[in-house]
Amino acid sequence: MILAVIIFLLSTNDLYYGQTQIYSIYNFSVFIFFLHYYYKLLNNAEPTLKLWTDPTFWMVTGLFFYSTISLPIYALKDYFILKFGTQTATIILIVPNIIFIVQYLLFIKAFRAAKDSVDNADKESV
Repeated sequence: MILAVIIFLLSTNDLYYGQTQIYSIYNFSVFIFFLHYYYKLLNNAEPTLKLWTDPTFWMVTGLFFYSTISLPIYALKDYFILKFGTQTATIILIVPNIIFIVQYLLFIKAFRAAKDSVDNADKESV
């Protein structure tokens, strides 16, 4: 993330121009960490692990989904402008915002899973 900011500051003085390039670099860097998380999760999973009730899984899945969808869109922003025009490129660049909503819906699922696990722990202790 810090590397992306340094590249941005060195490459341009225009805040709007470099914004999508920063998003692309950021999404690619966190994408690698998400793959590592899934790799460790699946290789070291206990047989009793229930992913549907694991809040961390839902948080990482939301972030993974957003970064996976928005990475190619932000990386190809200039291509979209040149090939299809500014108006169509603007419509294409709305897609990450829609995916952002899906990401927050998965966050809500994570918070509900965390709440359910706390409620179940309280019921078992009584």
